Amino acid sequence: MRLTIVLLLAVMMASCNSKNHVLDHEEFAQAYLKELKTQHPKVTFVLKNDFSISAESKEGNYIFYLDNAYRSYQQEPDSLGKVLRQYMASSNLLFREKQKMELSTIVPIIKPIDYLADLKKGDKPLEMATKPYNDQLVIVYAEDLPEGFKYLTKKDFDSIGISADSLHELALENFYKQVPNIEKYSNDGRYMLGAGGNYEASLILLPSLWMDDCPVDGDFVVAIPNRDLIFITGSKNKAGLDTLKRYATDNYASGIYTVSDQLFRWNGSKFEKY
Repeated sequence: MRLTIVLLLAVMMASCNSKNHVLDHEEFAQAYLKELKTQHPKVTFVLKNDFSISAESKEGNYIFYLDNAYRSYQQEPDSLGKVLRQYMASSNLLFREKQKMELSTIVPIIKPIDYLADLKKGDKPLEMATKPYNDQLVIVYAEDLPEGFKYLTKKDFDSIGISADSLHELALENFYKQVPNIEKYSNDGRYMLGAGGNYEASLILLPSLWMDDCPVDGDFVVAIPNRDLIFITGSKNKAGLDTLKRYATDNYASGIYTVSDQLFRWNGSKFEKY
């Protein structure tokens, strides 16, 4: 009887270990590559050594960087299929038949300056519609569609037939209309804002939406470690600054759509590295 119980426990443990096996980078990349090939059989995909996948098709050439997807998977290691389906939805935007761009869907997205360097990697660098924000951040323009963000290439921008300044103003106007009601969480001169999970970092582009509701001691200082997080305090609030530094470091290290582990201070017209 004792032997039977021991064997049963061993089988149960083996089953649990099998279920909870976490794919390493290579295994995950292969699973992602297989799903891409299944979804888009007419596209040529190549797995690169830098944990990315290049794609060549008649619609254009693209690069899939797998870091965000892998972080999502690590947070839910038993939901590989769910994570892959989520990211395949975005890939479908790239390879579907060309559709007319709705200018009302174009919004500005804050990205780290390293994003530009990533675009230049590979044999066929991607040219995207971007605008510098400061020496740490860049604005990228995207169509906000039900399936996700479809980032505008330089070719997309040229097809619109408007100036870069007009594109920026259009995106800001759309963003102002589309941003959901901002939720505010406050604690002793420290604030966290919620804007639907996609727009939080981009709120630095429209400070008039929240500054009046977040009184601070000194100049406004923000942390935007990920796309879905923004923390705020004042430049004279030492406890608040210490909290923001910790939040910036911790959430940047563990987040998915990472932006920056730095703090940024309002100079009267935009935020600069603090």
